[in-house]
Amino acid sequence: MALPYVTYTKTVKNDLTTLPFEKLLFFGTWCCEYLDNKYGNYLDELGFVKEHAVISNAIVFLWGVIDSNAVIDEAAVKKHLKPLLNIDVDYEFDFAKPKDCGVLKLMEGTERMLNYLKKKNTEDVLACAYYPLDVLNAFKNSKLDPYTTPMKSGIDDPYFKEELDTQQKLLAYLKDHNVTSADKHLYR
Repeated sequence: MALPYVTYTKTVKNDLTTLPFEKLLFFGTWCCEYLDNKYGNYLDELGFVKEHAVISNAIVFLWGVIDSNAVIDEAAVKKHLKPLLNIDVDYEFDFAKPKDCGVLKLMEGTERMLNYLKKKNTEDVLACAYYPLDVLNAFKNSKLDPYTTPMKSGIDDPYFKEELDTQQKLLAYLKDHNVTSADKHLYR
């Protein structure tokens, strides 16, 4: 019925841990960009235009860090992280509703990537990369009747194949290529 985080991490963790900081930053930001493209407009539709701008500006900042290859300015990270943490829309959204889940995962993923700049913890990137799949979990679960549908989960579930294949292609590409923000729509 769902793709658990633990199952996902077993599949991609080895590929992720072999990548350097800059490429991990790209991979996580690439996931945020995807979520923003899919669910950011939903925030606007609901009247959260300012909140969406905060998220979008943070993603633009992340792309700028990727392009600059400069030393990360802690104050600049905080400048984007603080307003993101102050967004108060949680009461409006429900993780079980697919579009709502997309918005919440967009916010969480962006926060994770800003934290990755500060702490360089690969777990932040791993969680962020899982978020598009977690949104698919919400879509899949919203269509199933829990009383009549047998429980099924796993990496081989065809429902998740497209996203997993896309991520695997990018991970393979990152091993041999340098990337910039110009590549943010690679494989998407």
